[in-house]
Amino acid sequence: SNQSDYQGGATYLEEANATITGCLFHTNTSETNGGALAAQNSNLSLAGITFISNQSDYQGGATYLEEANVTISECSFTSNAGNYSGGAISLESASPTISDCVFTRNVSEMNSGGALYVDANSSPTFARNEFQYNSSLNHGGAIYLAGSQLVEVSNGLFLGNSAKYGGAISAWGTKGLTFTNCRFFGNEANATADSEGGVALLDGGTTDTTFVNCAISGNSAINRSGIFTAEGGTWMPMATSASPTAPLPATRLETLGE
Repeated sequence: SNQSDYQGGATYLEEANATITGCLFHTNTSETNGGALAAQNSNLSLAGITFISNQSDYQGGATYLEEANVTISECSFTSNAGNYSGGAISLESASPTISDCVFTRNVSEMNSGGALYVDANSSPTFARNEFQYNSSLNHGGAIYLAGSQLVEVSNGLFLGNSAKYGGAISAWGTKGLTFTNCRFFGNEANATADSEGGVALLDGGTTDTTFVNCAISGNSAINRSGIFTAEGGTWMPMATSASPTAPLPATRLETLGE
């Protein structure tokens, strides 16, 4: 357990070249960003790391990345909290590749992005990640995209995430968001009477969103749109409903216009 009055409760990197593997970051805290780790203007590889119960008072309960070139692989993020945004990770002008990671029960206690907050200058790539039971007070139980462009999510699982708007995903002013071979099961937007978008809320000028060969089942919203509330052109080629244990099917074409 470590604490920082500034950034990075355990580790702070600036203009660094670093590889961190096989570590445990547990119950670290920061009074600003990055409860466990913060990196700025750095080249960084994170692999096989476990982040548990870290907390920041602002962004990135476990990790805060700003203007950093980063790869994150085979890491687990469990029960981390970003009081303002990004319960596990917050990205500011950073476009990492995040692969084979598991995000479980992370929370944004006051705002958005239960697992991840992604700002307008970040375009991360996600592959083979699992997002389970993450939550946020406002937008995006798993991921909140605040104007991000050309974000790709493939072979992901979104299970039981919850938020006021967009149980799994919330995107504001985002262009070119693509989900391929993803599964969305049991996500909820049920916090208040006006909650909407059980899977996703796509708003604020969000355009060109595509769900390709995705399985979607058992999601709910208390107000409307158990699957999603969308604008600006959303396409669902070969998307279907399935049980959580079913393989991804490719048997039905659904297209939604604006």
